[in-house]
Formats: sequence, C-alpha cells, structure tokens
Amino acid sequence: MKQLKVKIHTHPIYIFWMLKIIFDMFYQLKMLTVIITAFAILLLIIAITKRFSLKPCISDTIVILIALMFTGSWLKSPELYLDYLKIISSLLLYFLGRFYVKDIDTVWESLTSSLLFALVIVCLAGKGTIVWGSAVTYRGMYFFKTDFAVMLCYFLITWIYNKKMEKTDFIPLAIAVVLIVLCNARIIYLCTIVALFIFFQYR
Repeated sequence: MKQLKVKIHTHPIYIFWMLKIIFDMFYQLKMLTVIITAFAILLLIIAITKRFSLKPCISDTIVILIALMFTGSWLKSPELYLDYLKIISSLLLYFLGRFYVKDIDTVWESLTSSLLFALVIVCLAGKGTIVWGSAVTYRGMYFFKTDFAVMLCYFLITWIYNKKMEKTDFIPLAIAVVLIVLCNARIIYLCTIVALFIFFQYR
C-alpha cells in the first residue's frame, strides 16, 4: 500500500479542495458557500491571466452545458442562489483541475493523504445513518448525504490517480465504493462508475 504521510501543502488547488470538503460539512453557514465559490473564481482568473495552456476537449463542452442547465434552473428561482453556487463551485473544480493539471503531481500525495485522514475522522466522528425520506442513508459528519458522497468520490479519484496500484491499495478503494453506496446518493453512483471505468480501462 502507498506509504502516505499527512502533510499540508500550500498549493491553491490543495487549499481549495480541502476547504471545499470542510465547508460542505457546514451547510447551515451559507456564507461559506459564497466564499468557496469566490475563491474558485479567483483561482480561475489567475490561471487565465497567467495564460496556462488549456486545449479544449469534449468534456469541457459537457461541463459547460451542465453549468448552463443549472444556471437556467436557477434563473427561474433566484432565491436559491446559495444552492446554485454550491453546485457551480463543484463544476469550477473541474476547470481548476484542467488549468492546473501540470501541478497535480506536486500536490497528489498531500491531497490524497489529507483526504484519507479526513475520511477516517468524518466516519468515526459523524452521526452515522439518518432516515432520509423512506431510505436509511449514511452521511458521516455531513448535513446532506450527497455532500458526503461527493467527498468520497473526491477521495476515490485522487486515490486511483497514481496508476501503480498494489493489491492492498484496492482496500481503501473498495471501502470508499461501499460507503458511496450506503450514502444512497444515486447521482454520485454514475460519477463513481465513470471514474472506475476510466481507471480500469487505462491503468
């Protein structure tokens, strides 16, 4: 298994990603959503002004179309702007990854180890399951099950980013998948399946 040491990194991608998963825990503090979205926009502006290379691809178009779809829905209910910003901040994370892709190797170990440590804390210190509608779902320390599932998906993607996977490395991977299923956040199922498909297809 990868020998990871939990350590803090000063790269803006690391800072944004860690703040994102922490801020999502405190959904009731609405201003945090505004702050993290503004931070993402600031990082994108910096990337654009520094002329970081970005070759357009089909996934860029798909993400932009998704953003436009959510924007159209938000315009029909402007009072839900905080929910809109929360979704947009996640979509902006995609473009941050695209612009700062050359720096990913620099922050990978710090990001992966920090996410693994945070995941353990969230699972151990959380309230566990909650009845959501008619289903029992697992949410850890998060207010919404979907936010916890998103964090798990973040961890899954960073964990499999290093293609040199040993047999024992699949244990955290399997645990993350099981927890995503327990969260019962079905929209994240698709993201998980796509990430795993890409990994097993090109590893």
